Amino acid sequence: NRTDAHTRGDNAVSEFCRKDLAQAFTSARAAGRPFSHAIVMCMGWVNDQEEAVLRFRSISANLRAAAKKSGSRHFRPLVIGISWPSGWLTNSDITPVRSIGHIASYFNKANDADELGYRIISPLLYHQLPTGIPKDIPIIAIGHSFGARAITRGVYTQPLLARPAKRDVDLVISLQAAVSLRRWMPDKNLEGAPYVIPSPPPHYLTSSKFDWGNETAFWAINAGQRKASKTAKKFPEIFNFATWNKTDNRLEAGELNPTKPTIIDAQAIVLGGRKPDANVKPDLDVDPYHHQRGRYNKPESRDGHNDILDEEMGDLIYKLISTN
Repeated sequence: NRTDAHTRGDNAVSEFCRKDLAQAFTSARAAGRPFSHAIVMCMGWVNDQEEAVLRFRSISANLRAAAKKSGSRHFRPLVIGISWPSGWLTNSDITPVRSIGHIASYFNKANDADELGYRIISPLLYHQLPTGIPKDIPIIAIGHSFGARAITRGVYTQPLLARPAKRDVDLVISLQAAVSLRRWMPDKNLEGAPYVIPSPPPHYLTSSKFDWGNETAFWAINAGQRKASKTAKKFPEIFNFATWNKTDNRLEAGELNPTKPTIIDAQAIVLGGRKPDANVKPDLDVDPYHHQRGRYNKPESRDGHNDILDEEMGDLIYKLISTN
């Protein structure tokens, strides 16, 4: 039955963390190439496992490139990817069928992302992974779109876990998150502001005026949208606000309160509609653009909501990791 299946899966993950994950860190140190960070990633809506893995690899490659540019020789993260059934009919070879599944699944997958967060990701972050990750290794949680919704639901559910957390998450980064800012606003949310918790981890969320990915969800103030920057400025008691300066690779901001989420205006790099570079060809191992069912779309067809797989975003993410 379903309960037994969940228990077996939970036990398998726990055993993997205690044995295989712990051994990975031990072996890396013994070989003189220790891991510097543990990065937990989760991608969003209509990203099947193939798509998600390609995105994990692309972001990881961009992070390593950013570290190399900065002169760091010790940045060597171990990436733990979470894939989930984030869409309907994604494997169909019939385009109209895939489109119908895509549109029809939105509300169901929004709820699934929350359930994934509090049922799977929260115990993973706070109970299971700490048994295999050394205490001196920072744990970074990164999510995109509904993947950011799942990750943040997992992080902000921590106070509700039946057992105390074994350790904290050190940093949360949400890329164009399909998460309403009302989750931090008790007077503006019928959900009861589930993200208002004691001692939250440092949390950065990118936004852009070029992100139209969730505009139909008019009742929400999704963190990735252009409305997010305006909201952050209106409620400085709840949110920090910063702007990403891609020329200098730095955040332009005043003093940032680490207990408040920081909305980053990333419109300088989250654009959509980029012109292709004729000298750059898609790498089948590291996907620099949006990948769909084995076909590489031209980079100019990539929309703002999915513009997270380039080196500029790698620079931003690395900056956040290296300064927190």
